[in-house]
Amino acid sequence: MNNQKPCFDISRSDFYEYGKPELKERTKNRLLEIAECGIDEVGVAEFGYKGVMSGFYLEKVWQLSDDDFKSYMDWIKELIIKKCQP
Repeated sequence: MNNQKPCFDISRSDFYEYGKPELKERTKNRLLEIAECGIDEVGVAEFGYKGVMSGFYLEKVWQLSDDDFKSYMDWIKELIIKKCQP
C-alpha cells in the first residue's frame, strides 16, 4: 500500500517476544507488513494510522494466528482505503 520507508524501526528488540526466537521471523514479517501500510507507532508498542485507526497493540502481532492476523490486516487495509479515498 505504501512504498515509503517504514515509519518505525522493525528491528527494535522490544518488538520481539523475549525467549521465543522461533517466532522472530513471523514477527518481523508482520511488522514489515504493518509498516508497509503506512501504519506508525503511536504509543508504546501501539500502532495506528492517523485519522483512521489506533489501538493495534504489539500483543496482536504476537498472539494472533496466521489466519486471524491476515483477517485483521485485511480489515485495517480496507479502513485505510475507505478513509483515504477522495
